[in-house]
Amino acid sequence: MNRIDELKRKAAKLHQDDVALLNQIADRDGRITAEEREKHDKMVEDLRSLSETIAGLEEAEARDAELATRQRNDDRDDDNAEGAPTGRASDEQPEFRNFGDFVRAAVNREERVLQMGVGTSGGVLVPTAYVSNVFALDPEDEIIWPQATPVQGEGDPAPDAAVEVPALDQGSSGVLAGVSVVHLAEGGTKTATEPDFTWIRLEPEEVAGYVVVTDKMLRNAPAISTLLEYLLRKALSQQRDQDCFTGDGVGKPLGVQNAPCALTVSRDTASNFKFADVAAMLAAAIPDSWDMLQFVANQTVLPKVVSMADSSGNSIFIAGDVTKGIRPSLLGIPIRFTGRVPVLGTAGDVGLYDFSKYLKRQGSGPFIAKSEHVLWTKNQTVIKAFHNCDGRPWMKAALTLEDGSTQVSPFVILS
Repeated sequence: MNRIDELKRKAAKLHQDDVALLNQIADRDGRITAEEREKHDKMVEDLRSLSETIAGLEEAEARDAELATRQRNDDRDDDNAEGAPTGRASDEQPEFRNFGDFVRAAVNREERVLQMGVGTSGGVLVPTAYVSNVFALDPEDEIIWPQATPVQGEGDPAPDAAVEVPALDQGSSGVLAGVSVVHLAEGGTKTATEPDFTWIRLEPEEVAGYVVVTDKMLRNAPAISTLLEYLLRKALSQQRDQDCFTGDGVGKPLGVQNAPCALTVSRDTASNFKFADVAAMLAAAIPDSWDMLQFVANQTVLPKVVSMADSSGNSIFIAGDVTKGIRPSLLGIPIRFTGRVPVLGTAGDVGLYDFSKYLKRQGSGPFIAKSEHVLWTKNQTVIKAFHNCDGRPWMKAALTLEDGSTQVSPFVILS
């Protein structure tokens, strides 16, 4: 057993003894004697000292390994001094010609990769020179949250506090929420009317994500922490967007596809998306939302959209030009493809939305926290990201237009 393993065993035993002492104190409703307090404080101090010693020894081992690797590289360079160029990317990463070479070596578990260190749960560490390649495939941006209407409490002294906001009940009560206009003859009696109001409650709930990484990896590659924090933030935004689409509203936002005001339109042909479906969805959308409407469809719907034509055979899909900021559109209405809604042929695979009619309340966060204590005996660190949020449609029922029968909604779902 080497010195580091010996110290780790000693630290683990000390930790267990401290936990046992704390449990004894807890059994007495937390009453602690002066002797127990002194004993606990000493064990905590000894654990801290052991942890620092272990970390120092592991860093020394890592330096030794790095020096040995550099020496091997220098020897290899001497052997190749009069031969063909080695094609090294930089002095920091002399082992790989490019990122593809690194990936191939990692997949094949070549010795030159294993020398860099492999975490028990972290895989092979990506060299610093290639971190930008990892970021090349950024997760998809949020769709709903940036377009939703924010709601704030008065002064917002507590960002996570519930907020109730009044809204006109414009469902079955009509556009004017129950206010009637009548023509009166001279001397006629005025009819008393008053608008119907409803309340919408938004209460931010916590959502969190975490990863576990070895302490050795964090010490030898501090940049990995930044990468993990970035990925955690992206994971939280993806989950928030998913909830805003399909959430049930229990401890999370109420998604537009589950909104009580949403209208469903039956598709013309099973497992398909046709021009007739587009026309039916437009007919169910709120007229005044036309400038704000956008289609959101699953990626599997894309082939149907690209080949879609009207009754005269005219293509109704217009491909966008990202270089000019022009988005793809369907009948002039922007369309976005995503994996956050159901696949083709499933209810909700295509939706027509005005996301400005969705209310959002951002609570505290996002926060990033690290803890080496939870898995201290395993020499692992937990990196956690969390924030609080809530979202709700501001209408509780589909809107009945002035004709008294036609219903429309800011959220139209193809079923």
